[in-house]
Amino acid sequence: MTADYRVFNRLMLRRSLALVGAMGGAAACLWFLPSPPFSAVFAACAALSGLTHFAGWLLFPRFKEEPLFYISLTWFNIALLSLVVMDTGGMSSPMLFLFFWIMISEAIYGIEDRWVPLFAAACYLVSVYGSLRGFLGPHTTLPALAYPSQLIVVVVAGLNCAYIVLAGLSSRLIIGAMLAKLALDKEQKDGLLKKFSELDATAQIGALAHHIAHDLRGPLAAISGGLQLEMRKKHTSDSMEAFRDLNNTVDLLAASLSAITRFGKSSCGPVEKIELAEFFRQLVAVASFAPQARGVRFVRKYPEELGLCVCASRSELQQAYFNILKNAVEAVDDNSSGKLIEIDILAAAGDVVVEVSDNGPGMPPELLKNVFRRSATTKKDGTGVGLLITREILVRHGGDLQFANREGGGLKAITRLPLAG
Repeated sequence: MTADYRVFNRLMLRRSLALVGAMGGAAACLWFLPSPPFSAVFAACAALSGLTHFAGWLLFPRFKEEPLFYISLTWFNIALLSLVVMDTGGMSSPMLFLFFWIMISEAIYGIEDRWVPLFAAACYLVSVYGSLRGFLGPHTTLPALAYPSQLIVVVVAGLNCAYIVLAGLSSRLIIGAMLAKLALDKEQKDGLLKKFSELDATAQIGALAHHIAHDLRGPLAAISGGLQLEMRKKHTSDSMEAFRDLNNTVDLLAASLSAITRFGKSSCGPVEKIELAEFFRQLVAVASFAPQARGVRFVRKYPEELGLCVCASRSELQQAYFNILKNAVEAVDDNSSGKLIEIDILAAAGDVVVEVSDNGPGMPPELLKNVFRRSATTKKDGTGVGLLITREILVRHGGDLQFANREGGGLKAITRLPLAG
């Protein structure tokens, strides 16, 4: 006997055990009336059923995860019911409906056993045969005398047997479909709630970023203006170089603030056709001169004459991939065995796939699963906003951004953009 056990409401099942136990005890007490409506067999079966269900109610905390406990209880109920039906008229017994009640209840509680409907039908046939033969007394054969022939008795008994099997199978199909629909609705509801929470978190981050950018624009404009005035004066060559470096840094900050203010907006800069090999040659040349990139070895794994192009805003694409390279540079900062960043570009199914890999510490699996959900970051003082901005830029251009840990250690940023013809 194989069974797939899934009780979807344990509290309901335990309350039912207590209720059936009480009903069995009450039915057994009917035998003590001055003129009992049923025989001693019925009273004994009712008392045994009440005691069994009361024991099941007491033992529920111990066996609540054990399927055999509930399967055995179901089979015991059916076997006991066959004696009650046999004693109360067989195929004409008023207790016949309890077979259907057991079938439907088992499906409602989620206790599935494909053999139960067949076992119930077999027990019913035994109870009908025993009633006709008078196994429990001559009173059991009286209801069968109302039928004109044995053929009618066989037909009625066969129909009742078929109804029992049909009730067991159809109740499982109907209730199973309802449970599957409820599970699907719950999954969709959870998905929508999760999506709304992500959108709400992104909206809050976007609002905060816009506020910060607005507050910083004034001081940056003042610093830039002061630098321009100082650069017009006569200074030593070393001072002028320092002023130029500082001015370039201020310009980069201003560009970053502009990118932040564009975060979440559907509009982007002018779109042009960009050859990625040349694009990354220039981008890596700029990134390698940054102070943080000192000692980092950039390896381009794609051929120089690659010929793969995308259509995008050059400034926004520079911002997105500069963020990815910057994260990779920061990830390998503490790697004493050699700082390595590899860049590979290839075509796949109408897309251009760009992989930026580093030999840093990688990302914990828990953080990797939620990298875009709550501004995830592995940096000590990071906020994770840069990843959201980078992904938003790529998605706006029809692409995507994913992360995966490398087998040998480190992290791989995988981006996709539509391939330009």
